[in-house]
Amino acid sequence: MSERDSAVLELATARGVDAELAVALVNGAPEPWWAAADPALLAADIALLAPLPGVDEARVRIGTPVADGPWDLSIVVHDRPGLLATTAQVLAEQGLSIVSARIASWSSHGLALQRIGVVPLEIPLSGEPEWPFIGQKLRTALTGPVSASNESAMLPDGCAVRAVRPGREPSQWFIDIEANDEIGLLARIAGTLLALGADVIAADIRSRDGRAIDTFLVHLDDPSGLRTVQALAAQSQLADDVRRMTMAS
Repeated sequence: MSERDSAVLELATARGVDAELAVALVNGAPEPWWAAADPALLAADIALLAPLPGVDEARVRIGTPVADGPWDLSIVVHDRPGLLATTAQVLAEQGLSIVSARIASWSSHGLALQRIGVVPLEIPLSGEPEWPFIGQKLRTALTGPVSASNESAMLPDGCAVRAVRPGREPSQWFIDIEANDEIGLLARIAGTLLALGADVIAADIRSRDGRAIDTFLVHLDDPSGLRTVQALAAQSQLADDVRRMTMAS
C-alpha cells in the first residue's frame, strides 16, 4: 500500500468510515479520481460514499466557497448512463455555470461520484443559491426513470475534439474536448456523448480564460459512435492545420 493510500485511509477512518469498506473503496477507485492528489479531499469523497447508499438514494453535499471561489457540489448516486448529462442539465436550468468537475465511477460497487464547482450567473438576494431546492431537484432527477437522450449525435457549434485515445480497458476511450465556455455547455456535450453510445466513466472538466477544457473517460463499444468521435477529432485537426497555414502565409 502506498503512502498516499495510507494517508487517505487514515483520514477516512478518522471520519468514521468502516476500515474494511474504506480499503475496498480506495482499492477500487478509478485512476482519474487520484488526480485530486489532496488526501483530505479524497478522504472526504470516501466519507460521502460510505456507508454505501441505497439503490434509490442520491447524496448531495454543498461545500462553502473559499473567498470568491466556486461552490463545491458533491453528489453520490448509483451509476447509470446519462448521469453527467442529467446533473449538468439541472444545474444549467438553475442558472449555475459549471467551472470545474471531477467525475469517477466505482464499478465494483455500482456507484458514481461527481464533484462539481459551480458559480451562479446571478447572486440571489439571500446571498447564495437556493440549495435545498436545487438539491431536491438533483435527487429527483438522478434517481428517477432514465429519459431517452434527445440530443443529436453532433457536438454543439464551437466544440473541437482534440484527441481520442484508448484507455486501459477494452472499449474505454479518453476524449479531449475544447470549447468556448458557456452555461449549459457540459449538459450538451454529455448529452451528445450519450447519444453516441458513450457512457462517461470519469471526467476532468476545467474552465480557463473563457475556454472549457474537458477530458472524458468513456465506455464506447459502438463502432459507429467511435467512428463519429474519431472523425470529429480528424476534422478539428484539419481545421487547426488550415488555420496555422493561413496565419503563416
